Amino acid sequence: MAGQATGRDSAPTFVEEGYGRASVKGSWVDAVVSREGRGRMHRYRNGKVAAVLAVVYAALVLVLGVVSLVILLTVRDPILLSGVALVGVTFPLGWLIWWGWNLVPFANPVLLTVVLAGAGLLQAWLIWRIFRGRPVPGDEV
Repeated sequence: MAGQATGRDSAPTFVEEGYGRASVKGSWVDAVVSREGRGRMHRYRNGKVAAVLAVVYAALVLVLGVVSLVILLTVRDPILLSGVALVGVTFPLGWLIWWGWNLVPFANPVLLTVVLAGAGLLQAWLIWRIFRGRPVPGDEV
């Protein structure tokens, strides 16, 4: 099923590729990638494993953050073991934020929890970027 788009308003065509994959040529994704000048999208050596690790880590950070916020907002005298766990899970950024938090004049525990969760999500993105590895040569999407 090989074909080629003939013009701007033509429908995208499916081009058969090896290993049972088919890509869409002439779609808006192809146009956006080529217009931005970023080159082609690649598959990565450890992309799936890195994505799973990052998603699991991000889910753990979000669960701890939400539990901490619920405890902070509903309990009169909160003992935040989940907040301490959030600081530990978001190491090293969490520890830096925790130590520097006394320097902030408007130190609010709810804001601290949100900032720690944001730092954890940033670290989840970094986990994905670092552990995905190099692009697989010749395997452009």
